[in-house]
Amino acid sequence: MTRPMVIGLTGGVGCGKSSAADVLIADGVPVFDADRAAHDAVASGSDGLQAIAEIFGPSFVRDGVLDRRAMAAKVFGDTEAREQLNAIVHPRVFAAMQDWLKANGHVRPAVVVMIPLLFEKGADKWCDATVVVATDEAIVLDRLADRGWSEADARARMQAQWSLPRKIALADRVVWNNGTKQELAAAVREAYRSLMSERKNSHE
Repeated sequence: MTRPMVIGLTGGVGCGKSSAADVLIADGVPVFDADRAAHDAVASGSDGLQAIAEIFGPSFVRDGVLDRRAMAAKVFGDTEAREQLNAIVHPRVFAAMQDWLKANGHVRPAVVVMIPLLFEKGADKWCDATVVVATDEAIVLDRLADRGWSEADARARMQAQWSLPRKIALADRVVWNNGTKQELAAAVREAYRSLMSERKNSHE
């Protein structure tokens, strides 16, 4: 029996990756959440949190917990600091992903790994296909403003990733999220259906 298809799910900040993943989860598709794994990598008592304290200083750890607001302010305006943080977090996330893929190797027909920096970190090499969730920039800025982000903060976060057009150019499928939740759900399901159909045809 063939292994499950591994679909990489990514997109720009504020584009709706998590909302797209929720659609798949509701349909019974297992999803690995790299953001959640990143949180776990620096959770209280973890060696990742200890590494942050050693490299960035104890002021970024309050009562044994990472001060995420202070860390975000530090790294999104400082490329070197961001690379130092990534060097701590990303290897731990990818190790967790590999464990998850092994644990879900029996699942059919597909599993999804949701990774914001899928292409930037070369994680697409572990995927059979990739899907990018895309949204017009003006809508993204409005969404991030609703979360309390300033435009400067939003643009800094966006610039910390590859541009959306660059990701789109590499993707096997693009799901646009400029409309309603229902429209997003329909687009996600169509992308998933077409990938499953394509794989089935390639194995016949």
